[in-house]
Amino acid sequence: MKMGSIRKNIDKKKWRWCFFVGEKVISGMIFENEAYLNCGASCWHPTLWRKRFRCKRPVETSSERISRSLEISSLPKPIRLTIVGQSNKLPMSSTKFLSFVAGAAAFLSFNLNAAETDPVGAISLTFKANSDTAFSVPLHRSAEFSGVIADAGVDGFTLSADGTPGWSTGQFVDAPYYVLMMDGPMEGMYYTVLGNSTGEVTVEDIGAGDLAGQGIAAGQKFQVIPYWTLNSLFPDGEGIPASSNVGSPQGLVLFTNQNSAGTNIPLGLSYLYHDGSQGPEGWYLNGNIAEGLQNDVAFTPDSFYVVRNLTPSDEQFNLVGAVRMADHKTILSRIQTGLRQDNFVGFTFPVPTTLAESGLQSSPAFEASSDVGNPADVLLVYNNSSVGFNKPPSLGYLYHDGSQGPAGWYILGDIAAGVQNDTEVFIPGNGYIVRKNVGESGSNIWSADPSYDSN
Repeated sequence: MKMGSIRKNIDKKKWRWCFFVGEKVISGMIFENEAYLNCGASCWHPTLWRKRFRCKRPVETSSERISRSLEISSLPKPIRLTIVGQSNKLPMSSTKFLSFVAGAAAFLSFNLNAAETDPVGAISLTFKANSDTAFSVPLHRSAEFSGVIADAGVDGFTLSADGTPGWSTGQFVDAPYYVLMMDGPMEGMYYTVLGNSTGEVTVEDIGAGDLAGQGIAAGQKFQVIPYWTLNSLFPDGEGIPASSNVGSPQGLVLFTNQNSAGTNIPLGLSYLYHDGSQGPEGWYLNGNIAEGLQNDVAFTPDSFYVVRNLTPSDEQFNLVGAVRMADHKTILSRIQTGLRQDNFVGFTFPVPTTLAESGLQSSPAFEASSDVGNPADVLLVYNNSSVGFNKPPSLGYLYHDGSQGPAGWYILGDIAAGVQNDTEVFIPGNGYIVRKNVGESGSNIWSADPSYDSN
């Protein structure tokens, strides 16, 4: 089943689902865009599920508070998840991660002979009416290959897979793919695929030296994953107001200018979804329709984007995807010497994460502040509940090194509020700016461990 059809089923008024987690069962129901969970109901085995994965019998709900820990022992990296909700009801808001965990291979289009199965997650985002919404994509598409690097399998920017992966030449080129490192010193770093043969894959140069120089070596695990694209993330324009008149778009997806120097950088290219009234249905570059369909424009996992809803109605977008079972890694740069630099980032974990858990403060990519009145690097946060276009970030944070008081995270401009280390600033699907202080041009890597991964 394709991701698009699964997501459309979730958008239906009423939809039941059930997963097996070892010998335990998670079942539930989607009704009016809210998730109702029920642990322990009798469901069919995943291999016997009927069309749309409906449960064998209606889900039983109760008023009891759920607080259950489920040991997911069948996953490549065992994790422990807790489902907690009042009256079995977990609203699908932009701040909730719904643990549709287990049976990931059944819910996503995994090739069980080629790829390990990551747990599955879902998030729901609201694109507010007459407003911009910053969003990121913390769930990835299902891996088409999971394996290890062969002996002597690293040469420049080419990796050789151990064994016989069964690839066809150019398999990962016709559409955009990336390699995600699953362990080793570069765990969590991703590399765009430039080409592949039947057993080798060549990736981009990220500016950190060749792969061996980065510490990538034989025996390390990696995955090959298709990027989300305009038409795979928003199939048939789902979640985005469609435009019947390409000269008067009703909704836009805007990309950030990642390679521009300085701060307060304006948004870049924008795309609209045309409903077919004036030509072929699909995604087009706003202002340059003659470029043709742009369905395969890719979204990177560690960046954020903006949906501009130009209609008077909110749009709801439900995303189902694989949970990243590797570190968060992203490159933070200062493009031009002597300038502060904005880096547009999305956090790649689909669970709320505190400032302390983010690892940003201990990263060589982030400069702590010795003087809270003259901050060095800062983290800027968008408020998607506010309404408006071209909204600036609503809140900022600095990390103080302890020179003037207790070390820790503080609100920019409100030091009296105290240390904010335990504040869950990183919300799944939101967008952020890391503003680098003035200094020499260059880059460093921000790395964080996922709180849900026990390894």
